[in-house]
Amino acid sequence: MEIDTAKKGEVSRADFLKYRMKSFEELDANKDGKLALEEFVKVAEPPFSQDVPNGPNLEERRNRAKAEFQNLDTNRDNFIERAE
Repeated sequence: MEIDTAKKGEVSRADFLKYRMKSFEELDANKDGKLALEEFVKVAEPPFSQDVPNGPNLEERRNRAKAEFQNLDTNRDNFIERAE
């Protein structure tokens, strides 16, 4: 809902990327333009992720984030850069 600014029930690629870059900037705690695993794992915590009934708990969300980090780190330098 937050990404669908036009309220059309769909999200354009441009809107999705804009939203993701906003999240990237918020997660980049030291403002070096890349995310270390420690920064990226914060995506599993509020305000980025919330507990939901019958949903994954915080530790499960962190484990998923760690696995996703490995997928996104395509050049295997232990950082996620904007282009990745």
